[in-house]
Amino acid sequence: MDFKERLVRQSELIPFEKLDQKITIVGAGAIGSFTSLSLAKVGFQHQTVFDPDHVDTANMNCQFYRTADIGKNKVEALTELVKDFTSVEIAAFPVPLMPKMQIPDTDILISAVDSMEVCKELWERAKADRRVKWYIDGRMTGEFALLYCMNPKLPKDIEAYEKTLYSTEQAHHGKCTEKATMYCVNLIAGLMTKMVKDIATEFPTYTRIISWDLSHNSYMGFNKKEEEK
Repeated sequence: MDFKERLVRQSELIPFEKLDQKITIVGAGAIGSFTSLSLAKVGFQHQTVFDPDHVDTANMNCQFYRTADIGKNKVEALTELVKDFTSVEIAAFPVPLMPKMQIPDTDILISAVDSMEVCKELWERAKADRRVKWYIDGRMTGEFALLYCMNPKLPKDIEAYEKTLYSTEQAHHGKCTEKATMYCVNLIAGLMTKMVKDIATEFPTYTRIISWDLSHNSYMGFNKKEEEK
């Protein structure tokens, strides 16, 4: 099947020529694996994913892996799955993104990690690398989703986002049995994909912050116009 033909039902929402964004995802766990799939389904082919971890039995409840993938490196299994489901071939690096390692040419850097220290490192890279135009960060506990979409070169976004960079010790981890749910992961992956779509199509207003408390069915979003300084 022709790639354009596969995307025809969304072609007026996301024109084919807008799908050339270069995206780097750090973390191939729950958020990262389903976001990669969602982006590929929409047609974003230029993806690079970093993660040194291996698929574990505990990942089966809300990560995009098969039971047959247990023991495999996550990004290697993810590469196979995304290609099978979408024909898109992502670039996989089964290693951590080390401090001195250069990230590929990237328009959008997505943080899908569970360490605030790594999140801080990624944000510093986004600010310093002139190629990175947007930074998207997804965080969650079992029934709570928090997303940020920031322009790392915009002073107001820098000021707002850096207030959220608390230490890992300050984070509320909760019980191991309350960490992740499939429905929360799918919401985050969908919202991240919508953020990338808005960036790609130069939508005049972008969603800057989303807070969604699923346990109380409470949603809050903050939007702004890109030209606002």
